[in-house]
Amino acid sequence: MSRPLPHEIAERAVGGGGDRVAIVTVESGVNLRWASGTLTTNGAATTTSTTVIAIEDVEAGQAFGTRSGTVLSLAEIDDLLEAAAAIADSSAAAEDAGVLPESEVSLDWDAAAVEASSQDFGALTQELGELFRRGRADGIEHFGYAEFSNTTWYLATSNGTRLRFALPAARFEMTAKSHNRSRSTWVGQGGRSFDAIDVGAAEAMLRRQLAWQANTVELAPGRHPALLTPSAASDLFIDLLWSSIAREAHDGSSAFSKAGGGTRVGERLTAVPITLFSDPADPDLGCAPFLVAPGSSVVTSVFDNGLPLHRTEWISNGTLAALLTTRYTAGLTGLANTPFVDNATLVHADGHGSLEDVIARTDDGVLLNSLWYIREVDPQRMLLTGLTRDGAYQVRDGEVIGAVSNFRFNDSPVEMLARVTDAGSTVRTLPRELGDYFPRVAMPPLLVSDFNFSTVSQAS
Repeated sequence: MSRPLPHEIAERAVGGGGDRVAIVTVESGVNLRWASGTLTTNGAATTTSTTVIAIEDVEAGQAFGTRSGTVLSLAEIDDLLEAAAAIADSSAAAEDAGVLPESEVSLDWDAAAVEASSQDFGALTQELGELFRRGRADGIEHFGYAEFSNTTWYLATSNGTRLRFALPAARFEMTAKSHNRSRSTWVGQGGRSFDAIDVGAAEAMLRRQLAWQANTVELAPGRHPALLTPSAASDLFIDLLWSSIAREAHDGSSAFSKAGGGTRVGERLTAVPITLFSDPADPDLGCAPFLVAPGSSVVTSVFDNGLPLHRTEWISNGTLAALLTTRYTAGLTGLANTPFVDNATLVHADGHGSLEDVIARTDDGVLLNSLWYIREVDPQRMLLTGLTRDGAYQVRDGEVIGAVSNFRFNDSPVEMLARVTDAGSTVRTLPRELGDYFPRVAMPPLLVSDFNFSTVSQAS
């Protein structure tokens, strides 16, 4: 017996009566790894996972149960549904229960999942070979990873929704080490295909930073101007977006809680003309235009599966414009319903020029290439701690004069909004820490005054 197709699995799961949701996810990917200037491994894998959600009437409302697994036959779907229904029957009523969204149907609902292949790397292997040869000639070792993936979602609900979306993604990360590995730096890029990955630009940036590390500069911990690369900025402002949760703000437990009760939506956070938005239709950062929710939380609700997603401004010209909601928490907080969208773009209205241009405009600052091991320590201020990694440099009179030690930092991206003193143009970037989870990001380089470098770190 042949394995059922993804849309067949979803149809079977929601076709037996009752309120049901099925999410079938097909992930297909290829990858390359290299170390010391030599390709070491390559791989390819395709996985299909199915989540079924059973919604049942219980005392005082509706409850839901979910089960996930790999489905090899249509009969196994019935087993998942039976288990999900049993969970629902034994659960308390869900506070976010509601009627499933109105039905929508994708024209390509029954199309096959999109598969990735080594051909998706294009000329990458040839470009890497040439880069490795140049590196060996100059005593530079390269380490890194490249991945191309296609993820296809099939979402079906018992009210007639049949939605399909395929999302391609290319990711490229490389570290360069020189001088017996005493110098090290990193660069990362992302895109919808490897046509968007510029290996030459990556190599140039790595070499430039290794050269900057030839000189070292003493810098004491304390508050200094920080020039964040787009990657470093993205790791901080993704955390800001992920913390923009309406329920937590309404409950008084976040940086977006209003003194005396309610949320800070509508409040001006900064006079700096910064806008942070998400847009599923972005031509470069596009993502699924409908909500896929395998579970419920303060951010998503299984009862919202299939809800259309639209461009949402979270911060609009310095003003907090929206927080992450479900339909339930939107009603609870009195806010518009603005669900999570899987990308983010930050724009400074007066920002212009490249990172190099912003460096040239900086009289004094610390250039931070990337950040690592970021954790929240105070949610009511959204205070984060983390480490600088693979490149921190002193900028003086428009030039990088040498490397400084790595630091632990403690600062709040909410509070940083008011301390942005310069910005470049917004470009697509790859977060160093969060790129595995949230790679569709565009940020400008940002100069932030009084960045809190709390202690020297021994991390390289």
